[in-house]
Amino acid sequence: MARSFPPLTLALVLLTAGLPARSAPAAVQPDAPDRGGATSTVTTLSLSVNPVVYGQNVTLTATVVTSPPSESVPTGSVQFGSIGTPITLDGSGQATLTTNTLPAQGAPYSISAVYTSNSSSFAGSSSSASNLSVLQASTATTLSSSANPSASGQSVTFTVTVAAVFPSTAVPAGEVQLFVNDASLGSAVALNGSGQATFAIDDGLSLGLNFVKVEYAASDGDFNTSFSPTLNQVVNISNSNVYWSDTSTGTG
Repeated sequence: MARSFPPLTLALVLLTAGLPARSAPAAVQPDAPDRGGATSTVTTLSLSVNPVVYGQNVTLTATVVTSPPSESVPTGSVQFGSIGTPITLDGSGQATLTTNTLPAQGAPYSISAVYTSNSSSFAGSSSSASNLSVLQASTATTLSSSANPSASGQSVTFTVTVAAVFPSTAVPAGEVQLFVNDASLGSAVALNGSGQATFAIDDGLSLGLNFVKVEYAASDGDFNTSFSPTLNQVVNISNSNVYWSDTSTGTG
């Protein structure tokens, strides 16, 4: 049986029959939160040389960049482990520290570069740790004589100089012991601030040829022990020890 509609209802049905179906209204999405805050950074650390010997310069370089990369250059300072004081970043986001005073006996050193921002624009960051090895510095010991040859009974001063071998630029500390003909003579003498020591010998050298050398012993673990080359010290008979007696008898 056919369905009948009132005239007005039928008109509405006919009017809407050809219209496309309307979709449900989309849900209102809230605006993404404004996260703002400091820009993340990444810090890296490089060493100019590793390992080093005590007294050799090593330069630590920290580079700080934004993450993700941008044209902004972080500002602030970097602390290199426990070495020195914070270093201010330059205009390219780098900080460098050069040192040659790290003791060999404390090595290896685990060093990280820790970046601290000086504003709210950049977040702090730290590099991964690098292990810096510091080895003992080699030394060279030399010996000189104030008089060679010398005369018996003459005072002779032996001067000892101990120097670090390149690339170390440090001045060795410690003591030196004098040896004459493979026997120690006197007590050990401490090096001065220039790495030198002297021995004034009034007695202990034999007539003829004496073999003289010194041994350097470090006062800490930063320098290696070394011996000087052997110095051939000649001692001659002194004219003052020769006495002449006139036994001739005069007649008149």
